[in-house]
Amino acid sequence: MHEAALGCQFMPFSLSSRWLPRSLRALLTSLILGGAAGVAAAPPERGTGSPTSTQTSDELATALMKKVVSPTDNEDAALGLIALFPKLSSERQAEIASLGTSTQAALQVAHMGVANSWLTGVVCRGQPINALRRRRLIKEDLRIYDLECPPGKPHQVRFRFTEAKPEAPSTVPLTTSAVEMVLPRLQRKFGIETLEELRTAVEEPMAPNLSSGWLLGHLMDGPAGVRVYEAILKHDPDNLDAIVGLVTIQLGFGDAQGALKTLDAASLATVTLTDVRGDVTNKSALLTNRCAALHMLGKQEDALAACKQSVAMGSRKAGPYYLAMLLYLQGDDVQALAHVRTSIANDSRIPQGHFLEGLILQSLGRPGEAIQSWGRVPQFGPVATSSLEQARSRAAWIKLMKDFEREQGAASLALCGHYFLDLKMPERAESCFSRSRAVNPIHATVERLDHEVESAPARAFEKLQTELRKQRHPGLLRVMAAYHARAGRSQEALRWLDESLRANPSQERGLTLLSQICASLEDKDCLKHYREGQAPR
Repeated sequence: MHEAALGCQFMPFSLSSRWLPRSLRALLTSLILGGAAGVAAAPPERGTGSPTSTQTSDELATALMKKVVSPTDNEDAALGLIALFPKLSSERQAEIASLGTSTQAALQVAHMGVANSWLTGVVCRGQPINALRRRRLIKEDLRIYDLECPPGKPHQVRFRFTEAKPEAPSTVPLTTSAVEMVLPRLQRKFGIETLEELRTAVEEPMAPNLSSGWLLGHLMDGPAGVRVYEAILKHDPDNLDAIVGLVTIQLGFGDAQGALKTLDAASLATVTLTDVRGDVTNKSALLTNRCAALHMLGKQEDALAACKQSVAMGSRKAGPYYLAMLLYLQGDDVQALAHVRTSIANDSRIPQGHFLEGLILQSLGRPGEAIQSWGRVPQFGPVATSSLEQARSRAAWIKLMKDFEREQGAASLALCGHYFLDLKMPERAESCFSRSRAVNPIHATVERLDHEVESAPARAFEKLQTELRKQRHPGLLRVMAAYHARAGRSQEALRWLDESLRANPSQERGLTLLSQICASLEDKDCLKHYREGQAPR
């Protein structure tokens, strides 16, 4: 029930930083060494010789300080100031660090990566942030950050992100590789712009910080994520984000005993949340995860007690969801409904909540409302692929949902393997594939073939035909559709994709491929027909 991280914690900024896009490193280098176009270095005064580097940097800083608060798109100005900052006098540094405060105009930055570099490199003078909260003013499209720099000094900075929203999947070229599909998101959150920069960023050993863990989360790389979070906890055993990050991966691997061992090593009295840009909001996350681990081990009474504690401590999403599930299993439908609706009210995007709400309403003899709940998540696996009228026990319904989540986890690990094949890092790919195969070997087969469709289509086609003679798995059918789409055979691709989506309407990558193909055909009805299963067969 944990979402992808909302942000990232950046290391002190430098021109060699792996987080800085290569295209901007050249710009900043030119700024520091002698000024960029439109910002000329000051001419030397008569009799004084060449200007000092401090004089040149001050001239550049003056121009960039004006630009960074301009309402026009000037995110390069923020990057220039970050790079210049160490070269400036303490007085000028104080001026720059005051920009974007509550009484100043917002700083214009491209994306979250630049904002984080500013907070670390300028506001906190290159030191790690002690604590950070973020809130957003939707009316003015502003992002307001409240933070503490060592040794606990509070600051507030306002940013306006100027980067356009990412392209919709339908506009992504059919020739795009799997890992290239995630680059826009990584660029916004981490400043990673190219595959070369991504390879550098994920080379091991990675820095033991939350930024590394969150980056690996975007790549579904649980095996490497375990190593990063364990390294963080060696020197910071009370880091709540790292504890929850490690436990979440362990539970995803089915290692409930390992998760409990990690949780037992933590103390509610001493754990500290130092950065809320991730998904963790308070200490109740420890009890929520304990509840999930105990449920996985079949210790339902202990799990129920942990979940009740989690809700009492303020959990409003995962805690109420797990508590509702346990109460449903015990037959306490009225209380279960109240708790699952608390979870949905906190975050309506989690499909499991709507599915569980439907199960509870069905048990309460309210089938019409149950159908409405399930209708909100029509492409969630258990809704899309099972008969909701079928008689099942409560335990069987929950097992159906948990089995689906387990398969989703295996598919995500296989996709991690695909990403690392695209990055030409086969050992890392195998680490993910191995974990995926432990649940179901088909997902690794699908992603290996999908990678070959990108890199060696003729060979992939022969292998696909062999595998499809064994089983017509929805993932294999999707890959065959991708093979034909890349070759320009859109109608043949749609034929294969139609069969794939009929077998499993919930596969996100199949729907993305459908959007791409329909966009290439410029057929207004194509997307609607195939999504609703109404296309001609």
